[in-house]
Amino acid sequence: VKESEIIQNVNIYPNPGQRGEAINISLDMEENSDVNISVYDITGRLIDIQNQNLTFGNNTFQLDAIFESGLYIMKLETKDGSIQKKFVVR
Repeated sequence: VKESEIIQNVNIYPNPGQRGEAINISLDMEENSDVNISVYDITGRLIDIQNQNLTFGNNTFQLDAIFESGLYIMKLETKDGSIQKKFVVR
């Protein structure tokens, strides 16, 4: 799978986050695009999935799920590829 060139400068915060707290994502888009966001725990279990229709420039949004303590992998997928980022919840 090739790395997306549409998504740039992904920032997950707070990282580490606190249990029960919202996780925020900020990123830059090189063009308007639908982005599928999947979050997995360290065992590979799907925790949260959502679709965002993001526009050119900076975009900020929150993940829907409430996270328990642990390590998570977020996969952001567009039509041109995907990006994976890790975050921790304490």
